Amino acid sequence: MHLSANGNTFLSAARNLLNAHERALGSLSVERRRLSLGLSKHVAGLELPQLLARLNAHDPGLVVELHLGMSAALFTQFDERRLDAVIVLRGDRPS
Repeated sequence: MHLSANGNTFLSAARNLLNAHERALGSLSVERRRLSLGLSKHVAGLELPQLLARLNAHDPGLVVELHLGMSAALFTQFDERRLDAVIVLRGDRPS
């Protein structure tokens, strides 16, 4: 089966509508999940607020706790299970 040009346009809009519907339903749920994320000061860029906003729009039930710091300190917190994940420059992991 092949869609016409109008069908492809409609399909894209329909997918966007379904995604918005899922996000709206998700925002009504009382379940909140937390992600404790360590982020190296070296990788935090100007686009960070936009990325966080997009993440929130995609999953409003996810609460992101952002911890900025030096890579070594973030890895220590990760190893101690105080952070769920870290984002650092490649090669910053202490040996």
